[in-house]
Amino acid sequence: MASSGERPYTEADLTGNKSSLIKFVQRQMSKWPGERKFQPTKVTVPELKSALLDPAYGFTTNQTLVQSPRPPKLNTRQTGAVGRPSTVVNQRVEAPVEDLLSPPVNTSGAGHLETIEVRVYVEDSRCMPAQKTVAILPIPVLDRNCNPGSFRVLSKELISALQKSNGAIEIPRTGSGTVKISFPDSEDEDWKIPFARITHGQALDAVNFNPEALEIPEDRRFKLFVDNVFASSSLAKDEAVNTDSMPVSSLGPSGPSESAPEVSTDPAVEFLRGKLQTRDGFQVFLANRGRVVTNPEAVKDWQFAVDFTRDYDKLKSPVKVTRKAIQAALQIGSTWFSQAHTSIEIIRKYGEVKEVSDVLKEVDEPQGSTQLYKFLKNYKDTHHM
Repeated sequence: MASSGERPYTEADLTGNKSSLIKFVQRQMSKWPGERKFQPTKVTVPELKSALLDPAYGFTTNQTLVQSPRPPKLNTRQTGAVGRPSTVVNQRVEAPVEDLLSPPVNTSGAGHLETIEVRVYVEDSRCMPAQKTVAILPIPVLDRNCNPGSFRVLSKELISALQKSNGAIEIPRTGSGTVKISFPDSEDEDWKIPFARITHGQALDAVNFNPEALEIPEDRRFKLFVDNVFASSSLAKDEAVNTDSMPVSSLGPSGPSESAPEVSTDPAVEFLRGKLQTRDGFQVFLANRGRVVTNPEAVKDWQFAVDFTRDYDKLKSPVKVTRKAIQAALQIGSTWFSQAHTSIEIIRKYGEVKEVSDVLKEVDEPQGSTQLYKFLKNYKDTHHM
């Protein structure tokens, strides 16, 4: 029986992504069906929805009931023969997109629901190491047609507010003169979704924002990534970017078929890249930067990075090698690099445990390395490594 203020879930409550459904389950873990263990990396969206909607399990929510969209307005228009009263009424049903939003918003900035302050974190990978800044921006709310507690804002409004702040993204005249702006994929934060490319001097009205609206989570924090767009990159030639092939940590092409990485002025990076070209497993490692990997593939990627680091970290001659140079040569970010080392340490201690080894062998429904890392980290914390 639901407690006071709680109600059963409806289909309308479960329109979010897999991460949001997992949070619903974790809020009431004791209700998860006992005949099968809850494993976030294995469970599917249909399984999550089935359990949350099944009255036998008793999952409930304290969120306000999601209302169905208002019925479309009827626009009546009379037509008839000239010279006599109209005797026929033609009723035309109109359902503009604005009428399906609750309530509608004037996207010009006037008449919006409210203005919220969003803490926007910007990681600019054009620098080495990446430059990280934060700006607190007032942004008009478009609507709340998203996960409970979240807001949607226009992409253009967010970037416009950012460019008017002290944290504005600098778009130089030199080089390509174009930057790519992305946000992390909610399913796997190792991946990013590009939504805008801006060229020096380009007005925001001329920028193609896709998607046009962004979901701001309940904590009102949002992360952006900034990268250069190089004329030599095949990604720069193709505006129809596959959003499932853009790892957040990638500092170069997403696979071996792409053009070569940007030439570095750091002699250590160029030295390491030369070593990588003849190292067994590097082409597979590089190819995996452009897709969501299975768990065995993630482990191999981690092991490759850890082994390469072991062989060259703190090398003094013929060049002085740092971990930053290793990351640049491998074309990976600091978060992925840290997760790789942590994960391999956990696997070395717990990899033979059946509960862990079964997950490490999974090849169905690839979730990406971040989800596997989270599973391993949670297992380590639970077993007091």
